[in-house]
Amino acid sequence: MEQSERYAGKYAEFVVLFILLPLFVRYMPEISHKTGITFTIPIILILLIASLFAYLFLRLTSNFKPADIVSADGVSTQDWLKMLVRFAFFAVVLAVPIFIWKRNSFLALPLNRPNLWIKIMFFYPLVSVLPQGLLYRALYQKRYAPVFPERIRILAGAMAFSFAHIAFTNYIAVVFTFIGGLMFLFSYKKTDSLLFSNIEHALYGNLIFTLGWGSHFFYQGTLRIITNS
Repeated sequence: MEQSERYAGKYAEFVVLFILLPLFVRYMPEISHKTGITFTIPIILILLIASLFAYLFLRLTSNFKPADIVSADGVSTQDWLKMLVRFAFFAVVLAVPIFIWKRNSFLALPLNRPNLWIKIMFFYPLVSVLPQGLLYRALYQKRYAPVFPERIRILAGAMAFSFAHIAFTNYIAVVFTFIGGLMFLFSYKKTDSLLFSNIEHALYGNLIFTLGWGSHFFYQGTLRIITNS
């Protein structure tokens, strides 16, 4: 009972940040339409604000330091090699089905819109991966993972990461990010390196956009911002 009371505030924070906020983003267009109040908040802006909150919260409530964002002190050569081998395996797994069943989409972005592809390759790791790493790995692991039983902590974190992608309104984004969430959070927990897990996350994200799965991972407001920038 004492433990439940001690964790009550963290449970509430978890629900607001990882459940209610994604639901708000998902249904924001419908809410705007039904209420007649026209408002749109770019999903990137919401992510950046939430990640700033995460960073400040980590600084105030833990031993997290700015250097921890770029530190790879706990990463061994074996960790890098395993990550690259795993990435090579999943690159084939992701390439084969889209080449067979959606050949028109295969490599369509770099071949047909190279300028947009270059922008995504550069900006995605900075404005999407890094903020998500702060929220769904650093903040989750240090503050919210302890409220769950040890055996399901990575699973709960992956589910939260996956749920954040319901804004894209398709099951492919949710399934892909659940699998990715398991890998990235496991990598962060094993190495205690946000940089390592972010690099892994960026590799898969850029691969998805390159191969042709990107249409399942674009919120339209974000696409307009990138296209017009």
